[in-house]
Amino acid sequence: MRMYDIIAKKRDGGTLNHEELSFAVNGYVAGDVPDYQMSALLMAIYLRGMTDEETAMLTDVMAHSGDMVDLSAIAGIKADKHSTGGVGDKTTLVIAPIVAACGVKIAKMSGRGLGHTGGTIDKMEAVPGTRTSLTQEEFFRQVNEIGISVIGQSGKIAVADKKMYALRDVTATVGCIPLIASSIMSKKLAAGSDAILLDVTMGDGAFMKDLDGALELARQMVAIGTAHGRKVAALITDMDKPLGHNIGNALEVAESMAVLQGKGPTDLTEVCLQLAGNMLVLAGKGDMPTCRKLAESVIADGSAFEKCCQMFAAQGGDISVLRDADKFQKAKYSYELTAPADGYIYKNDVEKIGNASALLGAGRIKKEDSIDFAAGITMHKKLGDYVKAGESICTFYADDESLFAAAEEMYRAACADLYAGAGVSALVWLWAVCVWSKPGLSVGFDAFRLAAIVIMQAIACGAVCGFRLRGTLPRKLRTPAAVGLLLAASLGIELFVCNLNWLATHSYTPVDLRPYLVNDADPAAPLTLNDEQTTLEFAGLDFAIYNLQLDGLTSLADGDTPEQKNVLLTLNVAATDEASSVSRQSWNWEAAPASARSQTHSLDLSGKASTLTLTASGYTGEYRSYPLNAQLTTVYANARLPLDFSVLRFAVIFALALAAFALRPASAAWQDAYLTHEKQYRPAVLAVGLALCAAAFLAPFGDRFNAGVATSFYNTPDWSGTSRIDFTMHINDWASNAGAQYGALAHSLLNGRLDLEKNPPAAMAELENPYDTAARQAAAPDALWDVAYYNGRYYVYFGIAPCLLFQLPFEALTGIRDLPPALPMIMLAWLYILAVFGFVKQAARRWFPQASAAAYLLTAAGAASGTQIYYLLHRPSVYEYAILCGATFVLWALWQWLCAANTPVNRRKALTFHLAFGSLCMALVAGCRPQMVLFAALALPILWPRYITEKRLCTRRGAGEAAAFILPVVLVAVGLMWYNAARFGSPFDFGANYNLTSNDMTRRGFAVGRIAPSAVTFLAGIPGVQTLFPYLTATRMQTNYMGLTITELYYGGAFACLPLLWGLAALPLARRRLGSRRDLRSVIRLVLVCTVALAVVDCQMAGMLYRYQSDWLGPLLLAAALAWLFAESVLQARPIPALTKALRTALPLAVLAGVCYNFCVYFAAEPQLMGQNPALYENVSRLVQFWL
Repeated sequence: MRMYDIIAKKRDGGTLNHEELSFAVNGYVAGDVPDYQMSALLMAIYLRGMTDEETAMLTDVMAHSGDMVDLSAIAGIKADKHSTGGVGDKTTLVIAPIVAACGVKIAKMSGRGLGHTGGTIDKMEAVPGTRTSLTQEEFFRQVNEIGISVIGQSGKIAVADKKMYALRDVTATVGCIPLIASSIMSKKLAAGSDAILLDVTMGDGAFMKDLDGALELARQMVAIGTAHGRKVAALITDMDKPLGHNIGNALEVAESMAVLQGKGPTDLTEVCLQLAGNMLVLAGKGDMPTCRKLAESVIADGSAFEKCCQMFAAQGGDISVLRDADKFQKAKYSYELTAPADGYIYKNDVEKIGNASALLGAGRIKKEDSIDFAAGITMHKKLGDYVKAGESICTFYADDESLFAAAEEMYRAACADLYAGAGVSALVWLWAVCVWSKPGLSVGFDAFRLAAIVIMQAIACGAVCGFRLRGTLPRKLRTPAAVGLLLAASLGIELFVCNLNWLATHSYTPVDLRPYLVNDADPAAPLTLNDEQTTLEFAGLDFAIYNLQLDGLTSLADGDTPEQKNVLLTLNVAATDEASSVSRQSWNWEAAPASARSQTHSLDLSGKASTLTLTASGYTGEYRSYPLNAQLTTVYANARLPLDFSVLRFAVIFALALAAFALRPASAAWQDAYLTHEKQYRPAVLAVGLALCAAAFLAPFGDRFNAGVATSFYNTPDWSGTSRIDFTMHINDWASNAGAQYGALAHSLLNGRLDLEKNPPAAMAELENPYDTAARQAAAPDALWDVAYYNGRYYVYFGIAPCLLFQLPFEALTGIRDLPPALPMIMLAWLYILAVFGFVKQAARRWFPQASAAAYLLTAAGAASGTQIYYLLHRPSVYEYAILCGATFVLWALWQWLCAANTPVNRRKALTFHLAFGSLCMALVAGCRPQMVLFAALALPILWPRYITEKRLCTRRGAGEAAAFILPVVLVAVGLMWYNAARFGSPFDFGANYNLTSNDMTRRGFAVGRIAPSAVTFLAGIPGVQTLFPYLTATRMQTNYMGLTITELYYGGAFACLPLLWGLAALPLARRRLGSRRDLRSVIRLVLVCTVALAVVDCQMAGMLYRYQSDWLGPLLLAAALAWLFAESVLQARPIPALTKALRTALPLAVLAGVCYNFCVYFAAEPQLMGQNPALYENVSRLVQFWL
């Protein structure tokens, strides 16, 4: 038997038998199995888990690795109890005497404390003279004579556990529940008791932070004990606040004695009675009600306290301190920690409170530290208690006065009181001053304003107080309470922040400006704005103007449909006021007749206005123009605005609030490993994925002119009226839409030809160089654009794969031609998003098994939302279609290859499928966007460990899998080569150089001078920034290179605009740790190399076009996701609190920044939605810029 085979078996998901586990554990104890192999096995167990049977066998092997205590010399049932620990957990000192006083033998071995958790043996030794190391004979005799003894654990019990725990501590495998269960139960089984009660603590002060984890640990430990013939029960107890009031050894002994005398704290007493009752049930003393009464009775009659005194006396302890706590040795110094203001204790970080006691000397920071038995903390106020300014919160005890400062800092960080109400109230009043600044908060103060301020105060203070007091609720109610508070806060923001103009204008008196209009020929007729009448001038005003409203604004554009009336006009606003008798400045106001929100605008003048001039103009853009042709009834000043409650904006605010709460640095989402809690977090992952997919579905339809579809309710001007849906992109005798190339190609293929059916103009054949743009446009202005022209025919030089996958089967099945790119692009975007989430999950399985749920969700969401898919969907033409298809197949290939690498070799069908399907996807990339095939190099680091390092490729099965990997590539390559040769005479000629575009691609050549400016712009170009929606402006690449450089408008380089990519900068700081993961390091390095290479290739082949970022942005974002996950794993192995908090804050902000950036790009990018869909643009603009 080889350790290598055992590791490989568990790595591949196999189930280990007793012989294999015994070989591994006993070999490690004996020194025959080295640390690195045992570490590998522990990590494999962490990743693959263990069955209940495996865990029970492992526990048995660990228990038998040392002495097995035989308690048969002690008559009767022997009961034991184990607690997973917590702050102020002194239950053993209470429970053991109670149970012993009821006639059940207690033969218990306990441990010492470390860190913030206390140890029973330390507490016992706080009683002067107490011996906790007894010989076996003394131990047995004491239990037989008085029924109870609690001693320290022998170093010879479960020897394997001590060695394995030390290894788990440095290999990030402590949090594995099967390993935790076997560690605890191996010692309990070795201790020999018949009945074992398990106290599994849960909460801030316990190892298990959440209920699900505590339940699973309890279940597994009960299963182990039951499998070994022991009576076992488990209770889940709350450790969200310390048990009792005292923390510290002597202090806790005194409090335990108070409980035994019937004078102890209620919470500690109740927990002890529950535990004691269940322990008595295990020992056969009756049912729970009976045993509870029995436990209460031995406290009431004093026999439990006397039994405790007997135990300490038998072990040499001075029991006078038990009877009179004042006789305990006192600390030299005490210090009162007082409240700085009135309020409630709203937060108890139990772990920090425990650490504060350890700083005073009551606990150990390191194993070898000594204990000050008198040191500790007495808590006078706990979670939810009211405290007055100057009142004592707690008392510190220590023999060194200098320890108080650090302990106070720690304790105050753990406990906070509720005195922020005044600050919240002040902020509300400050907001009220801003809202009613015109004409002033006190001017016209009425009941509405008072009610609004009161409601704002109630919501703001209620939300703050609610969150601070949320910790006092039962754990199961805390999340619903938080959701309710966030809902209320979001509602308040929508009502009182986003609708500030509703509040501000409620007391306004609207003024009709029509009577002040100069040269009003017919006051009863509508005001017409056109090329002949562009100006509205109002004079003799002499009153303050706070806003303007266009009343009755309608478009007079030709057409009867809403889309044809969806136009845009600009009003230039100029005025004179008390500060200036001549207008010195003017402002542009964009208004759309189809957007009511855009027809009101705030105005901030100096005092009373004298004159007002509105000069109207139409809209002229590169893609769309709207002549000035509109009418309105009048213009109002100081209009009252109604409440404009936006469900969409409210939903976004609420979603952001939920995300901020769920992803705060201290949340459980950062503590829970995603792979361990996948089921728990699946709804959140699904919600994020569906939101991204919904955005992808809607993205193409913002611009009806390019969506390519028309129905009775959408793009009705282009709807025929005879079918449910019409496709509007065509290449035929009367239309030449370049976006319809794949539809035209599908029709040609179905008719048995590879070229397009449309004939080029006859003049093309007569041109000496048809690729000379100027000559071609002069001789054949109606020639198609962006198609390949070869031997007198038009061809589609874009990859054929999208056509074969979508347009061709659609036309073959339905007979309908010209399926527009937008529809299959939506499906491709969904597949892209799915691939991102799938890849990140598989990466976590391979490299980051402890990746938190928050990190997984954020990195996957960031890689999906930071990509250009929404920009590509905004302009769904053949260019974007081919790019999105190629990018999607690249991600699917990488995802499937990672799936193959993570699939156990004994699941050959699944393994072969993932390999073949991944290769098929990558091969299809060549049929979409050939240069993206460069990312096929990532197969090397992904598959190298299994097939090269482990030499599986040299085996028969490995060779078969290699064939499955290669075969799809060969088949697709043969098909593409035939297609190329049939069209252009060479299997390697895709036809891109024959493109009829803005430059002669056949003579473009290679130029070094293009590389630097294009690559820098691609990767790090700074976008144009402005202070009005959509906050980004398009720019063009600037270069000193004097040569042919093709460039289009761009909106920023990837590294400049996507902070998620900045995570890659952290990798050099952890190069040593990254060096130990060669495959991960190689994946990231290859992605970076391919990114730069593709940026260079693209600038040489075509130019610096913004959409070409999609050639490499997907894998680059995935590499950044790996970098963030790697950073988290480093901090999990070596925690640095400040850096951990920084990472947990920076990652959500990086993802949010990427979402905001792409949102702005969508509205800024050509063909600008301002012109393509003025109503949508203006509505979104006003929802964002609510203050206008």
